[in-house]
Amino acid sequence: MSTLTHPSTEILLAASGALDQDARDLVLIGFLAFVVPILFICVLSGPERDRVEDFYMAGRTLRPLRGALVLSGVYLSAATVLGTTGSVAIYGYDGLLIALCTVLSLGVLLLLAGPLRRHAGYTLGDTFALRAPGPAVRIAVAVVTLSACVPYLVVQLSGAGVTTAALLGLSGPGVEQTAIVMIGALVVCATVFGGMRGTVVIQVIKTLVLLGAAAAVTAVLLHRFGWDTDSLLRAAAQGSGRPDAYLRPGLRFAGTGARSTLDLIGLMVTIVLGVACLPHVTMQLGAAPDAASARRTVRHTIGIVGAFCLATAVLGLGAAALVGAPAVVGADPGGNSALLLLTAVLAGGPTAGTGGALLVALVSSAAATHGERWSDHAPVTAAYEL
Repeated sequence: MSTLTHPSTEILLAASGALDQDARDLVLIGFLAFVVPILFICVLSGPERDRVEDFYMAGRTLRPLRGALVLSGVYLSAATVLGTTGSVAIYGYDGLLIALCTVLSLGVLLLLAGPLRRHAGYTLGDTFALRAPGPAVRIAVAVVTLSACVPYLVVQLSGAGVTTAALLGLSGPGVEQTAIVMIGALVVCATVFGGMRGTVVIQVIKTLVLLGAAAAVTAVLLHRFGWDTDSLLRAAAQGSGRPDAYLRPGLRFAGTGARSTLDLIGLMVTIVLGVACLPHVTMQLGAAPDAASARRTVRHTIGIVGAFCLATAVLGLGAAALVGAPAVVGADPGGNSALLLLTAVLAGGPTAGTGGALLVALVSSAAATHGERWSDHAPVTAAYEL
């Protein structure tokens, strides 16, 4: 899973001038119509009683299918939505490996699901304290949680803030920082008032919107190529600028020495073993009624995330084919512009009609609002552990 870098306003609007003013206005209206109701729904869905279990674990009543939608929303961060698509567009075969490892990581979580639920408290500190009682363990877990989640939260808020400023038609560091602070305040308020129940509602909505956006763009892309995947692969290889190497391993870590091989292996191991063990991901299992339900939740999540990663692979190939890897890198070296640039091309560019503008609005909303809400919940968790 590639790291989400701080994108520019041109990237988040699929490049300056990709849409005319009327289309941008429609995108902004669609974006606000999506975001504002979600915040109200989150607050209104908060816990009915002032109990710790309701706030942190929604009463431990989350059934497998709904829990899978929530866990998928927690697991599929903006780094996956934007970064994996960009990795496939730029690095080809190596990007496809990253998408595969994103799914394999959930296999690790499946092995841990039963024990984590059986010994689940309200936080990871509660779980570790069962074997090593005392404040030292809780402090250590709180430090680890903050160390992992605070930088993650900062990155997510940065992307959401810049996206919001871009959709408002504003630019400049001051405007972007103001938008980041405002969004951060809204997220904290929504978490405090909504708790786990509010988080469940918002993550289910976000996951459904994300899957819908991915399915819509994938269908339009495949229709563009006559549903011929061979034509898509050939066009992607040509658009990459490196047709002979695009569908072979080694582009991400150039070189043939042992160091490049170890770098690639290290990245794969980090994704497989690390992503599913993030504190805000493992905590979600505590909301299941029992250990068996937790395991079923993870199995359903594997199916959802697997379908989404397959879509990101297709979209990454489409970005290489229609936008071109050099153009993606030129807009953002990290490749996070690939999905929105591809969407703008499929929408028709500056001449996009209502349907194209709605497609851009759907993808922009899904990408911009997919900053982790569990990341902002984690600092509250760490404070409780202390």
